Amino acid sequence: MNLRHQETPELDITAFMNLMVALIPFLLLSAAFSQVAILQLMMPAGAASGGGGSNEELQLELVIEVDGLALKNVAGKGSVLAQLQKRNGKHDLAALTTELYTIKTRYPQRSDIILRARPETNYATIIELMDTVRARHVSEGMVDVEQELFPDIAIADAELGGAQ
Repeated sequence: MNLRHQETPELDITAFMNLMVALIPFLLLSAAFSQVAILQLMMPAGAASGGGGSNEELQLELVIEVDGLALKNVAGKGSVLAQLQKRNGKHDLAALTTELYTIKTRYPQRSDIILRARPETNYATIIELMDTVRARHVSEGMVDVEQELFPDIAIADAELGGAQ
């Protein structure tokens, strides 16, 4: 055996290159579909005072209460527009959507709502209600259409805003 004349074997990276050719397009395609959902929230105007100084005809407020939901117009002297009781321990989202749609047809230019929640309110409940007040889903034939309701959501503390 001649030690001086020994050749270094070539490194075969064909299998590794085949893996990269398949893996890189897969990662690029999957990265295009992974999106983070971000919902823009606003600071409530006059939330601590209950919005009593507003001269507008509608300042919509949804209060999460222990036994249900209260939909209020806090502009001017303020009034309760709808009182929605829980059904089977859950908020009646269908009735809320109907009430919000009725209000939206009367005030189509309005897009803001204040969501008042107590500190003990479940986070999933807040998110569920935020999704409900933003838009309603209507089936038109074979297509599900999303109609905008009140997408400009502000969150405030129900106990600070006088939501009795």
